[in-house]
Amino acid sequence: MAENDAAKQIESLKEDIAKLKTDMTALIHDFTQAGKDEVGATKAKANAEVKKAVKAVEKTIEEKPLISLVSALAIGFLIGKLLDRK
Repeated sequence: MAENDAAKQIESLKEDIAKLKTDMTALIHDFTQAGKDEVGATKAKANAEVKKAVKAVEKTIEEKPLISLVSALAIGFLIGKLLDRK
């Protein structure tokens, strides 16, 4: 009788562990999908912001080409000086 009861408990534990495994697999899948969705949304927002910034820079260059040229030369000169340090 005790052996039969122990066998039933072991079988019940096996079923519980199998259910837990299934539940954990589903939970991990849901978390992974939520993470992918969040990354996708963040990427889309970042792309939109970058495009907006590029358009703003393009507009500034078109409106003030001489100032843009002088600024680019000055920035290039400064970067060159920083990289030339020894």
